[in-house]
Amino acid sequence: MRAAFLLSVVAAQLACAEPLNERADVSKQTQGVSFGSPPQPVKASFGFDSAELYIPPFINGTNGANITRNFTFGDMDDAPNSYTDHPIFGEQKVVVNGFELQNFTFDGWHSDYIYVGLCSAFTPWNLDSPEDFQISTIESLKDSGYIKSRSFSVFYNTSASELEANEVLFGAIDHGKYEGPLVKHKLYMNETVAGEGYTIHPTLAMDGMAGYNFSVSEQIVTLITDEHWYLPPEYIAALDTYFQDRYGFNLTNVSCSIMDSTEYISFYFSGVEYRMLDSGFFSSYVENGTTFCYFPGGTIDSISFNYEISRKIFSHHYLVVDYDHEEIGIAQAATKSNSPTIEELSTGIPSATPAKYYSYTSLDETVVILSDSEFYLTTSINPSNYSMYTGERLGWSATEEFYLSHTSSSTPSNSVTLVKPTASSTAGNSTKASSSSKGVGASKGASALTFIGCILGTLMMF
Repeated sequence: MRAAFLLSVVAAQLACAEPLNERADVSKQTQGVSFGSPPQPVKASFGFDSAELYIPPFINGTNGANITRNFTFGDMDDAPNSYTDHPIFGEQKVVVNGFELQNFTFDGWHSDYIYVGLCSAFTPWNLDSPEDFQISTIESLKDSGYIKSRSFSVFYNTSASELEANEVLFGAIDHGKYEGPLVKHKLYMNETVAGEGYTIHPTLAMDGMAGYNFSVSEQIVTLITDEHWYLPPEYIAALDTYFQDRYGFNLTNVSCSIMDSTEYISFYFSGVEYRMLDSGFFSSYVENGTTFCYFPGGTIDSISFNYEISRKIFSHHYLVVDYDHEEIGIAQAATKSNSPTIEELSTGIPSATPAKYYSYTSLDETVVILSDSEFYLTTSINPSNYSMYTGERLGWSATEEFYLSHTSSSTPSNSVTLVKPTASSTAGNSTKASSSSKGVGASKGASALTFIGCILGTLMMF
């Protein structure tokens, strides 16, 4: 009863709030963030690693000004909520894409720009007070009446800095930002599969991956993150062996020469192939004038559920995410500048063609073990095995031709089928363990996805 009352309190707060931005028009969004009193344009980045805003104590304005946040709290304090009738920043406002936020959660961090999380939020029913509810940025926009569904689209501008590369529209899609068919995949909103704590990431069912002389066919549900790669041992071992054989280094001793590679690896999601340069697995930093490269990931144990992939897989794609209708649309990004053709998202992703195995990728959950105070949950996916190309990779030019061959102005068919090059013999999966392990993972069958986790916290919800 108390939980229901708290939920009704929050719902009433959100329902009573009128949009502060009278121009609540998704077609007239202005990319970026403004902050202050009055709001000034500031440095900002949109990403897949959070559901909330990260606002530092001091923020760099795009005009060179330095803006001080009117609220201080310790690094270990809980992320506070700001409400219209109790604004945490006083007269200071937060404006995202032209929409002034009303009720939202924010956290602090040590940087000079605002980070806008594109994830959704999961709120357990047994929280103690309304202040404990996390209000994600995308929920805030919908609850304020700015957008009709918890949805967004993102175009990755490869000519912009990494900080500003993600160009985002909330609650809308720009049909001028992509070419060819927009392929629809299922998004899994189950918090045990799609979440980390209270955060619900965009998710995709991955069938496997393949490169020169190797392939892995093991179905998993993956979270899209900014740059992380946390995968089952079979995946990491295969990658470790591939880079050792192909380039002479493994995932724990990376040479920055990899950044010049034009080779690629294929990923398969619900029967559709997407290609990424080998360099996409790695990140870099500069220390004392020297550039270092590293692999931001490793194996992850089977009790975590949270397998992660980097959005770098889709650096040359247009992404459309709709949490309310549990869909993700992926299309080849436009290769030329087109006039905006913006359509509001309200009933799912328009003009989207289901992926080949879209109808097969439904999850089944079963409680399988309850012993020694440990709660185990198994989540499985229907199998959809098929051959993957493991022959010679001809470089990035071949990838460009591949995407051009998938671009068509004709009306798409009812489903998008997998286009495979001439298959060669598939090499056996490597069993070499990666030393970049994040945990010890259990081996899983290739025909079905299985997550088995010990989640004591979840037991409280039953």
